[in-house]
Amino acid sequence: MSRCGFILEKTAIEIGYLEGKGFKSESGVYQKYIFKPNPLNSEAFTINFVEVAFIPSESHHQLFIIADKFLKDGLYKSFCIKNTELDNTLISNKIKGILEI
Repeated sequence: MSRCGFILEKTAIEIGYLEGKGFKSESGVYQKYIFKPNPLNSEAFTINFVEVAFIPSESHHQLFIIADKFLKDGLYKSFCIKNTELDNTLISNKIKGILEI
């Protein structure tokens, strides 16, 4: 997320399930990471916060992104990345596209 202009604010363990494109978490709990805009990055100033949760499986990671934007409704997206394709640049570019930054 630092490549996207955000800094970690806090983490939390949530009870519940996440559901995305053809996917539903199974464990009943998940960890989320909450990021806020880095004050040094003006591109991220239209976003109050971003929550990210990773749900791993044997073959892939499902990423859930929730963003609260100024002047817009909240944004929820999810996408899947195969474990063999995990790459920081790929993930940050995908997140930048979702956040439109």
